[in-house]
Amino acid sequence: MQNKTEFYPCTIAKGYSEDTMKSYFDLFIDADMVEDYDLLFEKYENYANGYGWEGLIITLARECAPEIEQELDFDSEAGTFVCYLTNEHTLLKLATLISQMCANPDFMETMLSKVPTELRG
Repeated sequence: MQNKTEFYPCTIAKGYSEDTMKSYFDLFIDADMVEDYDLLFEKYENYANGYGWEGLIITLARECAPEIEQELDFDSEAGTFVCYLTNEHTLLKLATLISQMCANPDFMETMLSKVPTELRG
């Protein structure tokens, strides 16, 4: 698996479910570790918490990779965005999109402006 910084601000871990007997991937963002984005989220009446990131990532997937949206399974909390995926190709596509968005403030601002009210943190 790629190193932690390649897909900043994402951290990726691999796990195995005894219930489903399948491997899965965790993609998570510790909202407390990426406080640089707080003001940008606030500009769009959103919070840079786990739920706010989840709404942003759903919007990003819908806008840029609608074919992967149905594969995303979320378990975010107040301080952490968490997405479970079973397909490594989808994981890498999503992590790349998130990293590209976070590296480009204009792109991130465009995505934040499109987050529906019901998906804001």
